[in-house]
Amino acid sequence: MNSDATAILNALLNLTAENEVVEFKEAKNGYDFTKLGKYFSALSNEANLKRQRSAWLVFGVKDNRQVVGSQFRPARKDLDSLKLEILDMDYARLLARTQDLTLSEVVALDKVQKRHPLTDDDERRLKARGLIEGRKPNFYIAKSVAQQTDQKASYSKNKAFDNQYYLDLICKAIKEHGSLSRKDIDELLWNKLPDWMDLKQKKSKVGNLISELRKAGTISNQGTFKEPKWVLLKPV
Repeated sequence: MNSDATAILNALLNLTAENEVVEFKEAKNGYDFTKLGKYFSALSNEANLKRQRSAWLVFGVKDNRQVVGSQFRPARKDLDSLKLEILDMDYARLLARTQDLTLSEVVALDKVQKRHPLTDDDERRLKARGLIEGRKPNFYIAKSVAQQTDQKASYSKNKAFDNQYYLDLICKAIKEHGSLSRKDIDELLWNKLPDWMDLKQKKSKVGNLISELRKAGTISNQGTFKEPKWVLLKPV
């Protein structure tokens, strides 16, 4: 620990008790992430209200100010990353300015934009207020929030187009080129599928779209199972 950090710690330990901008936590080997988020938010808000430059959440110290040490994120870079992992303060302030939200809702929406899992309580509250859309675990911020936080493009990327859009796209591309392979169709649709989908989900979605067109008698595979060659059977 450098001399500046030692001086700050000694000053905090010499306080008569914890206060609105200083919290001590033993955190011997770890600490609950949800609680950390709440402490970060509360301490930051109090520091702003009191016009303080800093607030302190000190690990490895008991409530009685006894120093016991902590193995929670011993590497400095991992500890520093907590601020970004727990709460994006710029995003939180933007939400606070544009929405009538509670602190817990701000923290939960920050989780959504970072694609962190929500608790059942978070999910229930955000859904009840219409602040999120999508299905568990792939929630994304609702249109009303996106429009007020400059995230319109992100919202549109997350919200899937209806199936007919994708079906028409496949048919028009086949008509233009005469035939398409599965790889061609994947490349055609990949970047147009919602951002929340992972590789497996995108593969499954494209497969389902092809199957829907095949069952409707719109396209047919004139190739093989391993190397399909999809052609149109009906004009589009």
